[in-house]
Amino acid sequence: MSDFVYNRHLMSTSAWKKRTLPVAIGLAVGAIVMPALIYACGALVLGTYEGGSLGRTYQVVLGGLVHGSIPSWIVVLGPCLLWQLGCLLRSWWRASARA
Repeated sequence: MSDFVYNRHLMSTSAWKKRTLPVAIGLAVGAIVMPALIYACGALVLGTYEGGSLGRTYQVVLGGLVHGSIPSWIVVLGPCLLWQLGCLLRSWWRASARA
């Protein structure tokens, strides 16, 4: 697909539709991948312990969302917020280059 056709497609979609996919991917990564990475890193560095499992990690992180646990919200929203920070910094960099 040529750049012209791709750019025309992007220009035809509204701004919120362009941002929906990265946000959805960020939330999915935060809810599905991050607890698995937390468990894997913890088991690798500290070793396994009694009562600790991947299922328990998911239970604690996702259950913490219901109870308003700030660390659970940071884990789930982290990839999405990191993406938004990257977009903000890229916009700032481009704006400073034009000035």
